[in-house]
Amino acid sequence: MTPINGAATRTDDIDLREFHAWLGRATAQQKTAAIYWLLRDQLGPRFEQEFGVYDPDDFLYAYIISPGQREAFRFLENPGLLEELERAALEPMVPLSEIHRELGLNVD
Repeated sequence: MTPINGAATRTDDIDLREFHAWLGRATAQQKTAAIYWLLRDQLGPRFEQEFGVYDPDDFLYAYIISPGQREAFRFLENPGLLEELERAALEPMVPLSEIHRELGLNVD
């Protein structure tokens, strides 16, 4: 089998049973890193499209959405959040000089 950190030349070179055994021995932190690497390899660094994870019988196990889509759903689930965001966007901003003054910074 190709080492985990090595590159396989063909998919036949990868023994998924050994990978599964390695996952069984991995720490939670190693498993999290493995999930990240797999998803980043599959979806790219900044994905925008939904992605389904299926078991071998094509049963949907998980559905992955981008952070932006999650925020949009959060606003749909809680309309008050969107109203609060819109209200905050319309309120006047505090000038940076005022923030400096309150922090006691003498920035010119």
